[in-house]
Parts: sequence; structure tokens; C-alpha cells
Amino acid sequence: MCVLNYCHRVATQLQLNISYYTISLYSIPVTCLICCRYHENAVRISRAFNDRPLSPLDTAIFWTEYVIRHAGAPHLRTAAVELAWYQYLLLDVCAVLMAVVVCACVAMNYVTATVIRFLLSRRGAQKKKRQ
Repeated sequence: MCVLNYCHRVATQLQLNISYYTISLYSIPVTCLICCRYHENAVRISRAFNDRPLSPLDTAIFWTEYVIRHAGAPHLRTAAVELAWYQYLLLDVCAVLMAVVVCACVAMNYVTATVIRFLLSRRGAQKKKRQ
């Protein structure tokens, strides 16, 4: 999630993509001064975020009153509230994935042991033929 957010900010020119190996005190300010797009995009995003019909306090008051009017607003509750704890933590999915990995490891161990046994038995048979 964090990587996707970073990639989105770089793609929309809100954040610079700077390598730690090539960073210097001179490179960052020059890049920011040359590319005024970063400032323009930050101003555009700021205007969009601050364009609210109500102040944050009025919004908080509205939603508090809304929840009181609708008796707790059960229609706005997330579905995660109804999940069992092992489903909420995705333990059932983790258990299935771990079972698949364990089965794959057991199968690989069995195949490897069978191939090694086969090769060793062939080598032993060839030694007996020579004697």
C-alpha cells in the first residue's frame, strides 16, 4: 500500500524520485527550482482539499448529530464488525496458504528422496555388475 501511494505521488509529480546514492545538497533545490510543476501540483491539491462546504468543526457536529438521529447509524458500520476474529485477522487464509506450502515442501522432499534413492540404487547395481 505504501509503495502504491509513493508511486502515485511520483506519477502525479507531487514527490521527487531521488536515489540515495546520487543525492547531494545541490541536486534537490535545483530540481525543485527548475521544475515548478511540483509547486503547482501541491497548490492544486491543497485547493482541492480545502474546498469544503462546511468547516471541519461543522462537519464533525453534523456527523455526530447524524449518528444520534439514526440510532448509531448501523447502515454505516463496516462489515468487518460482523466477522469472527480469525476471519478479521485472515488467519483462515494464512492457514490455507501455509498448508499449501507445507504440502509442496513434503511433495518436493518425497520426489527428491525418491530420485536420490533411484540414482543410488542404479549406481550400486552398476558396481555389482562390474565386480
